Amino acid sequence: METFLSIVSRLPMRVLYWFADMAYPVLYHIIRYRKDVVRKNLAVSFPGKTPSELKALEKRFYKYFCDAVVEMVKLYSLDEEEVRKRFVFKNAGQLSEDLKAGKSYILLMSHHCNWEYLTSVPLWLTKDIFGSHVYKRLVDSRFDNIMVKMRDRFGSHSIEDKKLFRTLAVERKKGKPIATGFLADQSPMPDGLNYWCTFLNHEHTPFLDSPERVARTFGFGMYYFETKKLRRGYYECNIVKMCDNVADTPEHQVTAQYARMLEKTVQGQPECYLWTHNRWKFTDRYEGKDERLRCHNS
Repeated sequence: METFLSIVSRLPMRVLYWFADMAYPVLYHIIRYRKDVVRKNLAVSFPGKTPSELKALEKRFYKYFCDAVVEMVKLYSLDEEEVRKRFVFKNAGQLSEDLKAGKSYILLMSHHCNWEYLTSVPLWLTKDIFGSHVYKRLVDSRFDNIMVKMRDRFGSHSIEDKKLFRTLAVERKKGKPIATGFLADQSPMPDGLNYWCTFLNHEHTPFLDSPERVARTFGFGMYYFETKKLRRGYYECNIVKMCDNVADTPEHQVTAQYARMLEKTVQGQPECYLWTHNRWKFTDRYEGKDERLRCHNS
């Protein structure tokens, strides 16, 4: 499997995009991959759009989804120079300077645009840090090893979610600044439904509060990564500081801020968001939650 992936990833990008163009009608019209989930998510998220507008957006999403898959395949063998051309990080200098000053940060990312390319951010930062990202181990160990290998190619370290606190505690003792990325728009598991807010017109949306809890525990700051597609295969990520120490902010403030920032990002280029993800599958568990855990769009 890994050998096959290595061979395919070395094909020219124009050839891989040809495969993406061929895959789109199969995925959309024949397989109808998670189309019910996508359609429902879009309809609730954009109530002001007409049926024809929603259908056009739906098609744009599936075309982009096919592009994103082949771009991920290409990432397996892409060299540093090429990945820096295709995924540009703006304001990385500010984050680098903060890290050089000895501060550590949680980096709030999302499934907007090609999220796998976010692991290349260490190429833009000062080298004397511990750069990492949090991930959930896949059931298939072979595929899990391939994904970890791909994600760690540019200097970031994959940390399994269950080992996060222990790993950060160990690394902190070594004295290096830490920068750890979270794809924080994933739906929490049932035991992690600790914070809710209105997001993309869905009144009861649970958000991961673990990034904030980690930052508050270790005294880390927070940055938001705002991604944007420039053209096919090329992206820009604006790195925005949220705070230097989450422990100095009111509880859940940065999580609420992240939700609002992400909402604006998605509304700017909705076709580039991962609508196949059943983001709102636990909405019915909202009732009965402590009122303190409910966001009122603050």
